[in-house]
Amino acid sequence: LGFIVEVDGDTKLINPFKIWCSDLRRREYIKVVFDPKNNSPECYNLWKGYKMTPENVSDADIEQAKPLLDHILRRWCKGNETHYNYVMDWFASKLQKPWIKLATVICLKSKEGSGKNIVLNFFKEIMGDYYTSVSNINIVLGDFNGYTKGKMLIDLDEVSYGGNKAQNNKLKAFITEDETIVNEK
Repeated sequence: LGFIVEVDGDTKLINPFKIWCSDLRRREYIKVVFDPKNNSPECYNLWKGYKMTPENVSDADIEQAKPLLDHILRRWCKGNETHYNYVMDWFASKLQKPWIKLATVICLKSKEGSGKNIVLNFFKEIMGDYYTSVSNINIVLGDFNGYTKGKMLIDLDEVSYGGNKAQNNKLKAFITEDETIVNEK
């Protein structure tokens, strides 16, 4: 195993794994984690930060957010200020304290085309790869759920509940448990 290189006129078989193993500068980790608060050099952290940061949006115009906030108040919350404040606090927690699992979901029920995803499309821009949208619940709850690895916000777009109690219990555990087992193919 390896590749052939020419060194001082001779050809040698080089094994990159053996070179890496003997290199004192190699990085080693005890485990792989997805933890926004973990800065341990012993852990390889999949968390790299959100796509948008306070620094790269410091010149943002707050007035540009007003239509989006109005949409949440009027369409998502039907004008209910208490519900609106809850939704805004929920989103704020997702962004400001990503290491805290909220153990709750926001569930929107409306007709197709009513603008549910307008807000979530902005979150995709903010969160980058930590946000995803799926239309098949088995991607999240199936035996091979590797797609959920490293996701902070998953939009179950147009997913409906068919009364499957086993699936219902899996979803509850996925939402509330501190840790999730990810099983890749």
